[in-house]
Amino acid sequence: MKKYIPLLCFSAITCAIVGFFVFRYYIYTASTKSEGGLMFEVKQDESIASLAQRLQDEGVIHYAWLFKKYTTLKDVDTKIQVGTYTVFAPVTLDRVIAQLLHPDSKIEREITIIPGWNLRDMAEYFAQEGVATKEEFFVLVGSPAQLKQRPGLKKHIDKNILLKDRPKYISFEGYVRPDTFRFYESDTIEDILRRLFIEREKEFTPKLLEDIEKTKYSVHDIITLASIVEREVRGKEDREKVADLFLRRLEKGWALQADSTVHYISGRNGDVFTKKTERDVDSLWNTYKYPGLPPGPISTPSIESIMAVVYPKANPHWYFLTDFEGNVHYGKTLEEHNTNRFTYL
Repeated sequence: MKKYIPLLCFSAITCAIVGFFVFRYYIYTASTKSEGGLMFEVKQDESIASLAQRLQDEGVIHYAWLFKKYTTLKDVDTKIQVGTYTVFAPVTLDRVIAQLLHPDSKIEREITIIPGWNLRDMAEYFAQEGVATKEEFFVLVGSPAQLKQRPGLKKHIDKNILLKDRPKYISFEGYVRPDTFRFYESDTIEDILRRLFIEREKEFTPKLLEDIEKTKYSVHDIITLASIVEREVRGKEDREKVADLFLRRLEKGWALQADSTVHYISGRNGDVFTKKTERDVDSLWNTYKYPGLPPGPISTPSIESIMAVVYPKANPHWYFLTDFEGNVHYGKTLEEHNTNRFTYL
């Protein structure tokens, strides 16, 4: 009998370890909804048992018994308030319980990121919205047009396939998705940024990633060039044509000479033109001074600009300019380009 005791002990320990990880999985990882969100209600005078069973029936949670055990463990069972709650994906048991612990977090807010914004614009926006100060924002995401920095936001971003490709010594410029999203009032700037990173990642479908693999450029390169296209022109056809023009310049080893990159360095807004003193600034983001792509994006490109870079429209032009009304004029030669400058500017 004695020889079986160690075996029994080993089996018991193994079962306990397996049980622990299964328990953690169904609390923190297993999700009933991977996109969007779920809404559920806590009714007046409803018992924990009744609530647990109803949430299981409605598909909000996996197991009613685990919900009851976990609410008791977290000391939530006596603190749940009547009302309607929303849980955004991933809808895990832990996130459901977190909502019940913080009834104020059921209040929502809208966050809108505009295509073409850069980190300075976002810092200003989040400061106005009362989400974070500019200083707090830049500590997390890094500063524009600067090298050798270590942005402070690190947790959970290592699993993001886009962020894995991003050089670690520059900011997170270009890696959030421009759109309107709903968040809880209680969400921190870190929560919001991580969600925006995830939403950007979702835009890169397996087909898009596969087609990028067929090019000579990385995902980071594509986002970088798309961020320039976003700031230079508007409209699907112009974006596709300018993307093709820039890609051919890169192939030839020419400087991109994009005014938007010079504006990015100086942080100046208001017009599309640059001064000679600005074009002479020594920065790797200065595409007048340095051929090739800058170290990173200069704005938050739309998915349309990203698609334009991956699927450009072939054309014979090597030069372009945008007039005061936003119209784009192309030139096959420098002589044609100079004529356009004289005519339209």
